[in-house]
Amino acid sequence: MVSGSGVIDGRGVCVYGEDGRVDGGCLGEIDGKKIVCLMDVAGKNEIGMMGVKD
Repeated sequence: MVSGSGVIDGRGVCVYGEDGRVDGGCLGEIDGKKIVCLMDVAGKNEIGMMGVKD
């Protein structure tokens, strides 16, 4: 999983992406913690959040 934050079309956004071929597409504990952390950042900064699963 990769995650980060940036600006899309002038709006702040947090983004994460997962590859379904890794670990059979399962979401592990560390991945879950990263997503929760990213949600906290998005909430504190009042910006959007987007997740992409491949």
